Amino acid sequence: MVKEQGYPEYPGSELAKFSPIAGKSLAVVDHFGIHIVDIASKQERLFIEQRGILALEWSPKESFVISCEKQKEGFKNLQVWDANTGKLVIDFEFKNTVEEGPKSVKFDEEEKFCARQIGKNIIEVYENNDFSKPKMQIKAKLPPLPKKDGEVQEDTRVDNSKFDGFIFCPIPADMKGNSNAAYYFMAW
Repeated sequence: MVKEQGYPEYPGSELAKFSPIAGKSLAVVDHFGIHIVDIASKQERLFIEQRGILALEWSPKESFVISCEKQKEGFKNLQVWDANTGKLVIDFEFKNTVEEGPKSVKFDEEEKFCARQIGKNIIEVYENNDFSKPKMQIKAKLPPLPKKDGEVQEDTRVDNSKFDGFIFCPIPADMKGNSNAAYYFMAW
């Protein structure tokens, strides 16, 4: 590999991701935070100071960068940043593996909806970049037991219900009918 001249250098950086729209930006993580580099101008256009980042993802329209740090009790280690201003939009406590942190937050292609998996069995959905309160919460749980002789049965089952993943899927135009919805939300 040959280094192209003119790009900023980030010694010690161990993580870098190109933005999803034609790779026009590069997010580089070093010991000090996230550096967003504009590929065309070869200039750093934004710096987000946040030490300890170990994982990073872009939102589909490049409006947000999602980062995660090692979990510490009571510390919100999963962050959603505005990729234009560098401001923290929202942060959460994430207790699973760091690498999975940014992947637990997903946007639809238009970034109208954002979903976030909490633990194994809860997904919160936010709308219109309003992260003040989830629009809805989806829980995985066992279905109720059928009635026996007209009576509700005592449920002694262990509930290991969980989500293994979720995704926003565009609805094909020929299947929309009278709906103006752009996406299905699928969780499994």
